[in-house]
Amino acid sequence: MNLLIQRVALLKKIARSLSEIGFLNTCLYALHHLLSGVHSSLGVERFYVVMQPVAQKPGIPGKRGKNIRVDRLNREDPALSTFVRVAEEIQERFDQGAVCFGAWRQDHLIAWIWLILGSYQDFNFHLRFVPTPAEKTCWDLDIFVEPEYRLGFAFARLWEEARAYLARHGVEWSASMISAFNTASLRSHKRLDSRIVGSVTILELGRLQCLISPLLRHGVYFSADRANSPAIRVPIPRSTAK
Repeated sequence: MNLLIQRVALLKKIARSLSEIGFLNTCLYALHHLLSGVHSSLGVERFYVVMQPVAQKPGIPGKRGKNIRVDRLNREDPALSTFVRVAEEIQERFDQGAVCFGAWRQDHLIAWIWLILGSYQDFNFHLRFVPTPAEKTCWDLDIFVEPEYRLGFAFARLWEEARAYLARHGVEWSASMISAFNTASLRSHKRLDSRIVGSVTILELGRLQCLISPLLRHGVYFSADRANSPAIRVPIPRSTAK
């Protein structure tokens, strides 16, 4: 009986996955778990590369979210120690010219976002993204809001400060990548009018990574280290390109 219940639960999980992320992504997700179960250095990841329009005018009316303070952090800011991130990765972001905005409720850091005006070298994968045209685009990454504040105005206040910063620099589109397996993030980006401009599938075989993407010049690229990361040009959506 227990085996029957487990099989029914598995079938329900598969059906839900097929409905939410589609057949291909479900297969890749299953393959990832199969490979990672064999060895931690093996796996499959798939990401969508998206472009989100940056409004040129304020988006929060009235006094909503005014009890949340947003400040820019520098590389020596003690608040960085509260990030559940590798310290080396955080410093590398600053080395790439990234800026970080943090949102506080009283003295508690509850959310953050990173922005890069220019290309972005990923820390975990052999990927270097180049949003184009450079004068109108940027890259955003690692947007985080503590769970208990996700239904409030924390993200709205955070994005408003980021939006104002980007607008001052003439940025009209912000690029990022989101996991094809993360349904919550996919829904959030859809609400923000993000447009999918490509995808990247990564097969990890120890140090070797096989990258598959329509944004790559030849579609497929093999890389043994980050120094050999290919430049992936990320265009603004075609319907808006001039």
